[in-house]
Amino acid sequence: MGPSLVRSAMSREECLDLLGSVSMGRLVLSVDCLPVAKPVFVDVVGDAVIAAVTPGIESEAARRGDVVAIEVDGQVGEGSGTWTVSVTGVASELAADSCLRRRLSSSRLLRAAEAGAALLVVSLVMVGGERTLLGLS
Repeated sequence: MGPSLVRSAMSREECLDLLGSVSMGRLVLSVDCLPVAKPVFVDVVGDAVIAAVTPGIESEAARRGDVVAIEVDGQVGEGSGTWTVSVTGVASELAADSCLRRRLSSSRLLRAAEAGAALLVVSLVMVGGERTLLGLS
């Protein structure tokens, strides 16, 4: 027999640990009823994931309160598999004077905000993820 792909769901705790371990992800949103994925810097602060977004469709989605997803992914071990985590929810824009903004741990997000990026926030209510491992049958 040959190799096989085995998928397994991850617990919420595993998803949150992996989400907190990365600084880049994708913001997935709908533009004119079509899905669009944009690369973004991300950080987890408290019970929310924050993404630095450029002016335009991404920041407009936050101001409107659109439903979006933020996805992150990576490799398991030395290329023996992958993992993906997705956070889905209503986007909002983080106000400049927000205490949440003061708690940002990522200097990259702070620098992006200082350079004119908007900060989009999604609550960590709907979090899910899975691992895909390459196995031998």
